[in-house]
Amino acid sequence: MGCRLRRTCHDRPVLSPYRVLDLTDDRGHFAGFILAMLGAEVIAVEPPGGGAARLRAPFLHHEPGPDRSLSHLAYNRGKRSIELDYWHEGPIARCSCGWWPAPTC
Repeated sequence: MGCRLRRTCHDRPVLSPYRVLDLTDDRGHFAGFILAMLGAEVIAVEPPGGGAARLRAPFLHHEPGPDRSLSHLAYNRGKRSIELDYWHEGPIARCSCGWWPAPTC
């Protein structure tokens, strides 16, 4: 019996042993999406307030909002997200809650 694309012959996702930090902007979210679909734990790192892709139309039910962008929802499903402020003195990371579970800080 052959293996399916996403799973190994041992019925585990191909990239399940790996954790990936997605440091890309909206042009690179598809690469992280593919890695997540292959089983890797992907953590999207966004600037404070979320990335620009969260504000890009079209929106769910035509109502703008940071968690309602259809392209953001499509290409970031299966990922966790964290907000990271590179330039702030003090605590550098803040977990964001929303559509994706956030990693434990």
